[in-house]
Amino acid sequence: MTLTGLRHLLDFTMQQFRNESLFALAFGFPDGRTGYHNLGAAENPQNPANNELEWSMLSYLGRVNYALKDKYLFTLSGRIDGSSKFAEGNKYGFFPSGAFAWRIINEPFMQDNDFFDDLKFRVSYGVTGNQSIGPYNSLALIAPFGEGVFNYGPDATVFFGQEPTSYPNQDLKWETTRQANFGVDARFWNGRLTLTADFYDKKTSDLLLGTPIPFTTGFQTTLLNVGNVNNRGFGLELAADVFTGEFTWNSSGNISVNRNEIANLSRDEDINLLAGGSILREGYPIGTFEGYVFDGIFQSQEEANSGPRLRGETPQAGDRMYRDLSGPNGEPDGFVDEFDRTILGTAEADFTWGFSNDFSYKNFSLNVFLQGSEGNEMVNMNTLNLQNLNGQQNVLAEAGLNRWTPDNPSNLYPRANANDVFNSAFSSRFVEDASYIRLKNITLGYELPEGIITKVGIERLRIYGSATNLFTITDYSGYDPEGNAYLALLTSWESIAEPIQWRKPIRLGLT
Repeated sequence: MTLTGLRHLLDFTMQQFRNESLFALAFGFPDGRTGYHNLGAAENPQNPANNELEWSMLSYLGRVNYALKDKYLFTLSGRIDGSSKFAEGNKYGFFPSGAFAWRIINEPFMQDNDFFDDLKFRVSYGVTGNQSIGPYNSLALIAPFGEGVFNYGPDATVFFGQEPTSYPNQDLKWETTRQANFGVDARFWNGRLTLTADFYDKKTSDLLLGTPIPFTTGFQTTLLNVGNVNNRGFGLELAADVFTGEFTWNSSGNISVNRNEIANLSRDEDINLLAGGSILREGYPIGTFEGYVFDGIFQSQEEANSGPRLRGETPQAGDRMYRDLSGPNGEPDGFVDEFDRTILGTAEADFTWGFSNDFSYKNFSLNVFLQGSEGNEMVNMNTLNLQNLNGQQNVLAEAGLNRWTPDNPSNLYPRANANDVFNSAFSSRFVEDASYIRLKNITLGYELPEGIITKVGIERLRIYGSATNLFTITDYSGYDPEGNAYLALLTSWESIAEPIQWRKPIRLGLT
């Protein structure tokens, strides 16, 4: 059958989000049994507080689809979105897109082929917008600051002050992404093997990011359109029916490669983010870490006196040592300062992958799913915080018990020091390889025979057990290489295969 036709869609949408909250706080209940059910009974009620939040969006949508001979498929679409979150003059954005697909399998020259069951080529280009930010970032907001008194004495007048609570960005506008995609879909060998390949080139401009600003403004950060970011990469997925019949085995695997690069920043200098060691720098990916190179521990006072030192500081035996890479003239100068900060790694992986297998035999089924990431680094903030031996917080027992002392010359853990300037500087000591291989999930199920369950009025009953994150093979010393820098550091199961970490949540259920 040959399909040729034109379809179109026109649409108009409006959405509004509104949140209202009311807080009440009170102390001193004469009868604790009533609690918050009777706030008016409290002996020490506090002032109530409330909050309101609102934003809205208006959209006009259009799409046209055209199919010619079931071989050439065209799609054109466009949308105009207006968001209240952006500044005046920047509220609306236009986002068009177009796509073309060529079903090569339906061409006359493919009719006699015995290799392909289906073959299609795809290409598309489109622009999308991002408004996933909080409202009011383009406005100057104020809130009560407190109260004061004019004219002390009998003529005193109480006044209530206001203070600004945000640094407004009156140029705030849509973040836009332009993306080109090229893809191939193919099916071979009577449908038992399926291949999907996608290549993309994505350019994001006016990236929305909370960015540190000079303290002289009265604020630490504000939301800015900071620059342009490029992402290029490909994804490949292969699925196969390995065995069919009474025993079946369906397997699928995928691999993804992405290369991220900051193409342009809205300022000449780097942007240092508040998270440990993260910077934004032109030519480097988002998630780049910069700091000093950790070079061991000063083992003696003579070594500390002659070794590189943080500018303005005097190191002692037992302090961390950092590599002197450069100076104002480009040569090592004996001091460790901003000239010695270097790139320590990036959170961007060389590639990520997944591998899933489904087995079934009669009424039994088994799914095994593995995934992994290779070549990415992560900042272990727990190492930075819990190995800081300044006496002001808890520390890891391993670091505290094995810290440097004259009788225990550790080259990894520094001495205990209340003035811990040397040992708290951000360095490669806290940047770790976060590559991993994880057995993400195993699910074993059994479907009861119809002859048994229909007698009790049940159409279908499946019993299953599922185990998640059974083990992870990684060199990352934190809790989860798949998480973020701030996840709690937990003690892992250790054996001869020390990098293997065991996590065994088990779930049982019925469907």
